Amino acid sequence: MKSHQTIKSRTSFITVVDDVVIKKMRDIENAPDEAERLKRLGSLLKEERDTDGWRYNCAKLLKVELATGRLFMTRASGISLAQELSASRAYRAGRWLAAFQEGGRTSDGRVPVFGDFGPNHVFIDGTSKAVTVIDPGVEIGTRGSIETDVGYMLSSLVLYSLRRRRNPWRIGRAFVDGVITSRAGSIRRQRLREVLSDTRRQTERRWKRKLPYGSAVFAIVPYRIIDRFVTASLLWTLSFSELSSDERSMPTDVN
Repeated sequence: MKSHQTIKSRTSFITVVDDVVIKKMRDIENAPDEAERLKRLGSLLKEERDTDGWRYNCAKLLKVELATGRLFMTRASGISLAQELSASRAYRAGRWLAAFQEGGRTSDGRVPVFGDFGPNHVFIDGTSKAVTVIDPGVEIGTRGSIETDVGYMLSSLVLYSLRRRRNPWRIGRAFVDGVITSRAGSIRRQRLREVLSDTRRQTERRWKRKLPYGSAVFAIVPYRIIDRFVTASLLWTLSFSELSSDERSMPTDVN
């Protein structure tokens, strides 16, 4: 087997060996909780297949070594949405979220929450037509509103789009179109606005912790102004109460 370079994160070391990902937790006591989150994700999402042949799945837990704090998982094929950002790929991220939420919807309309649904956790393979999501958050499996994960991803997409000089309106709309395609019901504008505001505040607090004061102010002030303008105008253009599967089609640049 050929071992690839190990990736270091704040909580773990990740090594890819052929089609297997080995995740070694920095604190081995966190391994059981990490394994439980992956199991929960796998139980919530059985592989879904779209009418156009696309498959929506998640990383599968293969084995856990509690003594060493190592988790063995299937490798996600393709490239993350964070690495290659486009409207077509954002649309596919929305379709994955719709499949995940609809599979666990309760009678009162609540859906399972992923917890950390960001562009760096969504891998898209246009060749094999597969979308695979990794690393669920601590909230995985709890029941909440549709807008919770939608708002987190939408806020992240706006930020990534601004950094990459992409069109945040087109990418944001494509993601939402993916979420609501073939779904009964709608996304509530006010609730989504609340989630976006809360996510923005969390981002600002994180920057304040990590960056020196001067750098934090330099980063936060323009981000706050631009993000509020973009999200407000995006919410204005999205008529969620009127959207349905026959009114929205996926972007023309989908692979």
